[in-house]
Amino acid sequence: MIHEWHVHSPMRRQIEDETLHAVDAVERDACALICSIRKGGQATHGNVKRTIEALARMGHRTGYINGEGDGVGIMTDIPRELWSKRLSRRGVRASLATDRNFWVAHVMIPSRARARAQHIVDEISRRISEAGLHILYDASGEVNRLVLGANAEKNEPVFWQIAGINGQIPPQELECTLFRLQTHLEQALGIHFPSFSSHSVVYKVQGTVEILRRYYPELRDPDYASAVTLGHARYSTNTNPIFERAQPFSLIGHNGEFNTISRFRMEAKMLGIPLTPDGSDSQDVDRVLHALSMEFGLDLIEAMEYVFPPFEHDLIQGDADLRALYDNIRHAFGPFAQGPAAVVARLGDLCVFSVDALGLRPLWFGETEKEYFASSERGVYPLDNMTKDPRPLAPGEKVALKINRGYDVEVLDYPAIQQHVLRRHRDSQTQRSSIAHDWLQQARVSDNPTSPQPPLGNGYPSGSGAQAAPASVALAVAEERLESVHPQPSTPTWYATDTPINTTTMAALGWERYHVSIVQTMAENGKEQIASLGWDGPLAALSKTRVNVADYFKETVAVVTNPAIDREREHAQFSTRTILGIRPAIGCTTSENDLLVQLETPLIVGGHPALGDLALMRMVANQLGTMALEDLLNVFDERVAILSMSTLADETIEAAIERIQAEAIVAVRAGAICLLLDDTPLYDGAQLWVDPLLVTAAVDRVLRQSEDWGNLRRRVGIIVRSGAIRDLHDIAMLVSLGADAVLPYTLYAVALGIAPKAPKAQLKPDEQAKLLSNTVQALTKGLQKVTSTIGCHELRGYGHSFSSIGLARGVAALFDTPNYFGSETRGLTWTDLLNEAKDRAVEFRGERRARLANPDRFYPKMWKKVEDVAHGEMTLEEYTEHLMNLEDSIPVAIRHVLGFKTPANVLTPDEVDIAIGEHDMPVLISAMSFGSQGELAYRAYAEAAYRLNIICVNGEGGELPDLIGRYPRNRGQQI
Repeated sequence: MIHEWHVHSPMRRQIEDETLHAVDAVERDACALICSIRKGGQATHGNVKRTIEALARMGHRTGYINGEGDGVGIMTDIPRELWSKRLSRRGVRASLATDRNFWVAHVMIPSRARARAQHIVDEISRRISEAGLHILYDASGEVNRLVLGANAEKNEPVFWQIAGINGQIPPQELECTLFRLQTHLEQALGIHFPSFSSHSVVYKVQGTVEILRRYYPELRDPDYASAVTLGHARYSTNTNPIFERAQPFSLIGHNGEFNTISRFRMEAKMLGIPLTPDGSDSQDVDRVLHALSMEFGLDLIEAMEYVFPPFEHDLIQGDADLRALYDNIRHAFGPFAQGPAAVVARLGDLCVFSVDALGLRPLWFGETEKEYFASSERGVYPLDNMTKDPRPLAPGEKVALKINRGYDVEVLDYPAIQQHVLRRHRDSQTQRSSIAHDWLQQARVSDNPTSPQPPLGNGYPSGSGAQAAPASVALAVAEERLESVHPQPSTPTWYATDTPINTTTMAALGWERYHVSIVQTMAENGKEQIASLGWDGPLAALSKTRVNVADYFKETVAVVTNPAIDREREHAQFSTRTILGIRPAIGCTTSENDLLVQLETPLIVGGHPALGDLALMRMVANQLGTMALEDLLNVFDERVAILSMSTLADETIEAAIERIQAEAIVAVRAGAICLLLDDTPLYDGAQLWVDPLLVTAAVDRVLRQSEDWGNLRRRVGIIVRSGAIRDLHDIAMLVSLGADAVLPYTLYAVALGIAPKAPKAQLKPDEQAKLLSNTVQALTKGLQKVTSTIGCHELRGYGHSFSSIGLARGVAALFDTPNYFGSETRGLTWTDLLNEAKDRAVEFRGERRARLANPDRFYPKMWKKVEDVAHGEMTLEEYTEHLMNLEDSIPVAIRHVLGFKTPANVLTPDEVDIAIGEHDMPVLISAMSFGSQGELAYRAYAEAAYRLNIICVNGEGGELPDLIGRYPRNRGQQI
């Protein structure tokens, strides 16, 4: 089972740590989204006005705090008539505003930097000029501060407008230059560009739809005209509302959330895309779409297909070339922007409307006599203005529009979009391959000029897209050790050795009897062993038995974040596919010299002689869409490098990890495209055990941060072969930390009845196949459940959705995830890991007999006492005393090791008032869904809150009719 740490409020962003804010008690939907496109491509003021009016009709979809809106904004064409008048008043030729090389920058300088605003503007102008652009206009934008609420007034940035012409920049490079300037200036100066473009401008404000035109008076000017207007009003559940977070951004407005954002960020950084500092999930997706268009040669339609790739059943059937192209697209980027989200994107004269693959956020497409529109709701235009009934986009569907100024807008349905992408791909392959080849010749490979060059076709475009983040400390250490490390890619002959799998070695690898029972249940039934009320064993930091690093982690999940969907759609969309090998560059086809293997599950089989006949392993693998390790390594042949997850003589754990990182870099530079992280060398006890979680995280991290050949991590697959993989939790952790495939050979041995004790009788081949197949299928289904807990449906999108409890900061830093109750010297330290490894080595050498531990579980020790209380055989006071003694003797949670200090002057209870408002105590029974409790507990919590006069926040995921309104002062309900 996966160890979960439930967060009962929507927690979509794993890195951002901001206070969740309250909203009005009135039920509201999520975000208002509208885009209106003039059919003939003419710019009109009416288009802007009607879009804002439609946005206002969806006010029920927006959030409020103390009467102030979360944020609202619009994206329009550059209002060229307005700018003509503005330039004319400055004595500048008015016709320049209608030139296609005319550009406008909207700048927001944070309120905290208001005193330095002029200095920042001067620096922006200087850098723009140095880039070869000619500035025509530079002034503070006109705003009406009097319409802002109190919170918005405190957060109000300085709004500045800068406009100019291309100057020394060739017209075809203008938009790319503006994009690079925007990303550079935002990072360097800590500012925000709502827009910086020769096509469009963005206006946004922290407030309601009603104040948008009042705050920006120029939006009311009759000369303000646009052919395309995108409007968005925000309903934020997880970030504080500020001007900069309001949508639209440079390209997109979106309704929903991207639950895979941690993986998305990692993938973006591997492509060298500079993300917005402290950006939201929407900003990150916006930035990647922008970069794919500006730096990688894609148009907006192609970029949207890369970021939101369709499933196979959404493709035109029977077109082999199209299917191959979209496989290539998924391999080049992938499903890293998952979650319930409707997206409207606009870049230049292209617009794309998109709905998430599960169809969890609506987007309606319709038309009036004058305009096409996409909206969160169908009734945003009067019905008598519509020429057709609006239709909802299907799950995963996209619609694109090409604006031809002065001509009819071209509408592309999803099959037409796919054909457009295929044509663009065929037409641009020669050019894109040339760009990739030119950049490869200039890329830094290593300090050794004789290092082999990668095959043609796997490079990355030039420009900012090729610039990766500065190397980490780990990478710097690994670089320094390269000269002394000489790993040789090796052939898979090691699997012939008979690594013992027995009680002693299993105990040394952290196995407990609990793990054995879980695996045996999976093998027999093909299902996970399920228990209720959560994990009642001790936290790893409190455990009195041996634990592995994975035991210090809990998954951070958002409970009931997404609505339920039908089983057919759920089955069709969930995917545990994984890929190993060299991933193609964006916009380029996989080279013939490259190898890329796709598996339907990250669980591979075989790899150990004790598991039985290799033919049986292959049969099971073929049935489940995976491979035996022997066959997989034969595919990669001499391009496999095997790295031992163990220490050298007199080497610390930390030094061993740094050495393994260096070995990984050397191996990939030498041509390896598959790394096997292996723990078999430690079984003789001569080398010390290094936890596979540490090694996997370290190797993945150092390769991701390497700039070689664009990014080394994109050129190699990682397989973890370990006997310390005990359950679904371990597997999910390894996959999220960088393993593309795992081989839990000891787990398979337990499933087949081979371990922890030798079998009494040999099972028949069909019996063995059934047990192994059940195990792999149960674990694969478990991975689907794990991904669904964070609101995603493809395993490749599952990122760092977890936190650790009790790691020392030095160890926790390796994972780059939140850590609690740890310091530099407290928690699991590197010294603790070394001492533990030495202790395990004693058992590996057979110098001490080991047994599988049975950890203290809390609930089994209390069930009988609870029954005694219920039957009147024990008083509540006696029960409480027994419970407190048990918490003191076997603490399993943090609350069990916390206490109260006794003050010098003791007060009587009558002297203390712990009331809060109209309630007697500042105590809250936190939220839990109806389905996870059952009716008895559900009713008991509500009644308990009433009798104690506290609050019970309960009820999402179901409701009992007779409880509605029954406890108005003591029960809150989540919506």
